[in-house]
Amino acid sequence: MSFARATFDFSQQNHALNSMLTLVSKIKNHDQIAAKLMELREVPTKILQRSDGDSNKLRQHVQILMSLIFGFIEFTDLGLYKDKKRMTDDLITGMKETIANW
Repeated sequence: MSFARATFDFSQQNHALNSMLTLVSKIKNHDQIAAKLMELREVPTKILQRSDGDSNKLRQHVQILMSLIFGFIEFTDLGLYKDKKRMTDDLITGMKETIANW
């Protein structure tokens, strides 16, 4: 969960992370930029690969994890979570429990 924690911490210091990603995605001919953004998946893929030999499940689990991380950041950026630290800690705990059961 170090990847998730680092991403959350970075987003709190750089509040416009999701906005930046959204703007970058709208640039025409952004194949190289999109490829770099997709490389973000490599970190959780390598981490989850240790416990999951099924490539289909691994891909699904990485998608779920990335959606949780960036969805949480978006909610945080929108101000839906007033106590960001507590909410981050709660999410990390929940993710640990969920991933342990994959």
